[in-house]
Amino acid sequence: MLWIFLLLDILTILAHIFLRHSLGFFDLDKEGNLSSLYAGVKLWIGATGAFFYAWYLQRTKSNRMLVWAWGACAIMLAYLGIDDMMVIHERLGFVINNRLRINGYYGESFNWLIYFSPLALIGIGVLYMVAKNLWHSYRVSALLIGIGTSIMVLSLLVEAYGGYILTHPPFNTSYYYFLIIAEESFEMIGTSCVVGGIFNTMLRVIKEKL
Repeated sequence: MLWIFLLLDILTILAHIFLRHSLGFFDLDKEGNLSSLYAGVKLWIGATGAFFYAWYLQRTKSNRMLVWAWGACAIMLAYLGIDDMMVIHERLGFVINNRLRINGYYGESFNWLIYFSPLALIGIGVLYMVAKNLWHSYRVSALLIGIGTSIMVLSLLVEAYGGYILTHPPFNTSYYYFLIIAEESFEMIGTSCVVGGIFNTMLRVIKEKL
């Protein structure tokens, strides 16, 4: 499954590079694009796998904290899938900006990184607990989740850096669009690794334990 995700990631990036001018649906810098729909489906697959493993842990009377961690992971991935397709983070950020009377392109497009940072830290902690739980029994899955989480964090840092460049002109347009491709690529590949690790765990449990 991981290789399928990575292949689709590459095809999505190539569609952006070669087709974004002819059809905006392939433009990674536009909301509601192909990448958003694809990411939503991929994250729901991960959420399904996480819910399954939480159910398995509860069924085998495992540590309750682990059950909660996997359940939280499932809810988080399901929300991120919806968020990717409905652009909740930027729309909510826009509402908060208006309430706080923050205006300008930076305020509209990048302040969500600040507003959602506590939730992002919680999410990183949840994924850490999930990966740690799998380390001894499903090490490959644990490594995929850990690597994927690190790449997703890198994508957020690249987006923040891109926002900084955009609001401190003059800036090199080509370099900024390179950062867009890099940020979206990191996000897609990181998500693929996390979801691939979770999906691999689900398949191993079904094959070996059930």
